Amino acid sequence: MKFLLAALLVFVGAAAQAATYYGFKIGGVSVTSDNFNNVRSDHMSALNQNVNGGDYLVTYNPDTKIVVLYNVNIERTGNGNRAILNESCEGLKVVVKGSNHLEARDASPVRLEASTTFIGEEARRSMDINSPRLKAAARVV
Repeated sequence: MKFLLAALLVFVGAAAQAATYYGFKIGGVSVTSDNFNNVRSDHMSALNQNVNGGDYLVTYNPDTKIVVLYNVNIERTGNGNRAILNESCEGLKVVVKGSNHLEARDASPVRLEASTTFIGEEARRSMDINSPRLKAAARVV
């Protein structure tokens, strides 16, 4: 009985530990130690159904501070809702693979409050960044 109680307390203590927040959000989702291998959001979808089996990939490596975006379409609405928001991850690198699309209808799609570098990788890669309300657009190639 004592062993069972001790095991239960260890399990509850481990489950109660908060995930580490890495200082940025993608698609409205805080990137944490719980989700960095596969960041998912209701605001994300595959940009091209014929690429990567019709799926997208958003991952983060906390050791290198590299985010990889592959075949992702991120669309946000509402004031202050960004596709990418880097609040405090100094030295963040965003690697763009394949084609990607970031859109925020009521704000700038990307807000950077810490140093961030966007890097295009592969011969065929692009990222469209659109904000219809602000009448602004950019293309990273």
